[in-house]
Amino acid sequence: MKFEDRLKSFERFISNRKVEKPKDSSDLSLTEYLEGVEVENIYGKCLKVDKEFTLNFCHGQILISDGLKYKGQTIAKFTCDEKLSSFDPQRTVFLDTETTGLAGGTGTYPFLVGIGFFEEDKFRIRQYFMRDFNEEKALLYFLQNDLKQFASLVTYNGKCFDAPLLNTRFTFNRIDFSFDNFLHLDLLFPSRRLWKLRLKECSLSNLEMKVLGVFRLSDIPSYMVPQVYFNYLNSGEIEPLKKILDHNTNDILSLVGLSIFSAKIIEDPENAGINDPQDLFSLGKIYTNLREYQKGILCLEKAWLNAPDEGFKLKIGEFLAWQYKRIGEWEKAEKIWKALSSDSGGDKLRPYFRKEPLVFCPYEELAKYYEHKVKDYSLALEMVDKALKLIASSLGLEEDKRFREIERRFCHRKERLKRKLLKNI
Repeated sequence: MKFEDRLKSFERFISNRKVEKPKDSSDLSLTEYLEGVEVENIYGKCLKVDKEFTLNFCHGQILISDGLKYKGQTIAKFTCDEKLSSFDPQRTVFLDTETTGLAGGTGTYPFLVGIGFFEEDKFRIRQYFMRDFNEEKALLYFLQNDLKQFASLVTYNGKCFDAPLLNTRFTFNRIDFSFDNFLHLDLLFPSRRLWKLRLKECSLSNLEMKVLGVFRLSDIPSYMVPQVYFNYLNSGEIEPLKKILDHNTNDILSLVGLSIFSAKIIEDPENAGINDPQDLFSLGKIYTNLREYQKGILCLEKAWLNAPDEGFKLKIGEFLAWQYKRIGEWEKAEKIWKALSSDSGGDKLRPYFRKEPLVFCPYEELAKYYEHKVKDYSLALEMVDKALKLIASSLGLEEDKRFREIERRFCHRKERLKRKLLKNI
């Protein structure tokens, strides 16, 4: 049998599928229970649920009307994607799907698709729910009609999951629509850059609690959603479905809240309420990557002063001194390098030698500074001798070939400094 014939046969199977359960797919009790309406188009019927929120609604600590204020250039900075500089909140749709599986692929169905958008003086959430598999094409047809009025898309992990999945379902159902032309803000990747150091797990639900201050009291876990839907198909149990729709609603509101809070951080880091040293360090790195060095250094200085332990302070100090050096603030860089060096033994020096490749050592940076900027060759030689003494007495040259490499570099510098000193006599 040809592939085309097999495909048609499968489509007939899906459209004619009947599941024995004590309900009809058009049962009004389900429609009323979910507070929706049954809608119909040329491909069939599905359920639509509309919700609206006033612009003074707060999701956690975020005022939803602030979503209309952030600029495309801010989003471009947050994502490090210049294409998003034309991002317009009023032409943006926030999208989240609930599916029959989390692996994706052609066997996964989006049985609930929620979209959120600003319209006049409201924020609206529209959800399309398929009560059985034969309603998928009608759901997708309604969805693509709504999506055509938007230019930008916001998701969480949507580039890897939601958008490819829906593109596959549009293609499978022969509906000419794709997400490829949208300006797509996937909040997962910039959120990881900003919060992963502190939170480790950057799921949307964890960011809700730890960043937005949102706590769901009776939420259904994402991993249980497919099973609840299959239970509904097999037994007609409708009560848990409301939790799925509420879960989807909260996900969309969190997309809005997270995008607003992220934009505030990028636009005004001093007043955005970022106080944790790990978040400040991550934000400082984002700014310096954008070449906004003053903002980046401000965040790094706060992180340096409030570092919770010596190991993390060492990491911040290394990066902060590099930024000072980058913009020519040599005296400030010298202060950090001195703080990172130690006369008491090699234990404080050891972490630098464990790096691969070895690119930083405070004694080496001080020696270079005194030699090339201050032109104080005696002081530079003093730094070299201190480092060589620590290497020989505390670290053990036989431990690692990187110790020998740093020793070789210091010995080479020492010989050069001796020659310079002899010329000045």
